[in-house]
Amino acid sequence: SLPRRAVDSSGLGRNVALFNRVRLWAYRARLRYEDRVEWEEVTFAYAVNVNAEFAVELPLAEVGHTARSVARWVWRNFSREKFSTIQASRGRITSEAKREANRKRATKVDLATALEAWG
Repeated sequence: SLPRRAVDSSGLGRNVALFNRVRLWAYRARLRYEDRVEWEEVTFAYAVNVNAEFAVELPLAEVGHTARSVARWVWRNFSREKFSTIQASRGRITSEAKREANRKRATKVDLATALEAWG
């Protein structure tokens, strides 16, 4: 048998660790599936693999409940269209931050140039 990894080091516990790992994986993985039943099966399989990494595994029924919950929520709330909207919003935020950083940098350069001229 393969050596098992220790339970999540943050101390949150196996349930929370399982939930977080599965949901983070599911947000991106959802875009590859069009069939809900297949999606739920793949999500369950992923959750079982995550559970196998724990030093002490959760009961399979508990893994199944967590996987089903994540799969259903992500199926309802994530799609290609919604993902594109989220990415566009993130792009706007990043662009605004870059513009602001460039403005600040340009202001510092202008100030340095002005001080040199006075010097």
